[in-house]
Amino acid sequence: MPGRLAHANPTGRGDWFGTVERERGRAPAAGVGEWVHAARVAELPFHHRDPFDRLIIAQGLVESIAIVSGDPEFKMYGARIVW
Repeated sequence: MPGRLAHANPTGRGDWFGTVERERGRAPAAGVGEWVHAARVAELPFHHRDPFDRLIIAQGLVESIAIVSGDPEFKMYGARIVW
């Protein structure tokens, strides 16, 4: 699909998940977030296709904080949404 990045299905535990597992415990690169957030993304159901939105959802769930978004698909994850 034009305008979309191809990526492995995170639930398939492909190379992406293996990298997270190998790097667990190391300091993340600046601005990336914590590895626990990335690991949580792999556990999310695949309701939302945007990888950056999925990371925002995972961060909200892990940190138990509200997410500010008007995207109706965010509510499918049970995260606390403000908008």
